[in-house]
Amino acid sequence: MADTWEPPYVALHRSGELEQRAKRSMALLASCALCYRACGADRLDGGRGACRAGRDAVVASWTAHKWEEPPISGTDGAGTIFFSQCTGRCIFCQNFSISQMDVGRSRSSAWPG
Repeated sequence: MADTWEPPYVALHRSGELEQRAKRSMALLASCALCYRACGADRLDGGRGACRAGRDAVVASWTAHKWEEPPISGTDGAGTIFFSQCTGRCIFCQNFSISQMDVGRSRSSAWPG
């Protein structure tokens, strides 16, 4: 019987490593250094970072992206998530209205603070 492919995050979940990584990631929000600006905002306690982001991610859209980078994603494509509040603030951003205009809805984290 052939082995079936399983996304790597499933094994991480089973081992408990995924939960540990999520907890470490959430702890980083207490003195935010998630981007190059390293603003130090306490996003867990209601502070806003240089990016204007708080504790929760603001997601503008998500979808299957069937034909994105076929050499990398194969025949099934990949998923895409567009977040608001990008720290880059690139003047030529093709997604400026999404990344800079706070388009989207806040998505609450599953991890208690």
